[in-house]
Amino acid sequence: ALAFPPRQPFLLPLAPGDTFRRISFARVAKGEVPAALIRDKIILVGAAAGGMGDIYTVPSSAGGLMSGVQIQANLLNALLSGRIIASTPPNLLIIFSMVPTWLAMGGFLRLKPAANLRLSLIMLVAIVAISLVALLWGHLWFPPAAALLGILLVHILWGWRRLTATGQFMERQAGKLSADPRV
Repeated sequence: ALAFPPRQPFLLPLAPGDTFRRISFARVAKGEVPAALIRDKIILVGAAAGGMGDIYTVPSSAGGLMSGVQIQANLLNALLSGRIIASTPPNLLIIFSMVPTWLAMGGFLRLKPAANLRLSLIMLVAIVAISLVALLWGHLWFPPAAALLGILLVHILWGWRRLTATGQFMERQAGKLSADPRV
């Protein structure tokens, strides 16, 4: 059950600009619109014409620009249909961001370099998939950037560390060989 208003901040899913029917108020006032078209409907009145000053920037998937009344229509539609997108609680977001990094570090300790690359790629895809599934089916937004960045940083730092260790080993071996008078 949705509480009105929602008790915590939420994200608003925006439908494209042409989703909601727009009828000129002047046409309704003149009686040019059939009564059956607006009977038992929720009607929002507002300026939607260009140059009226009530235009806001929205994501390009929703059209790029949207009037205030269209944003209100999206808000009302999301509240009535229960499609609001909840923000992730901070503690859950920290866990979602840190667990993949810890799993990658544990895997890197036990796996070979080729397997580490596969592990990193699988985890990157899994993080994005979990975020999308939570958004599409759970109406919960897990921003994946921190978890993705954690995996990438671990992979880069682990690779750097392995190269450093390999370089030091090669230097020690070269030093032993150069100290041997037979070589």
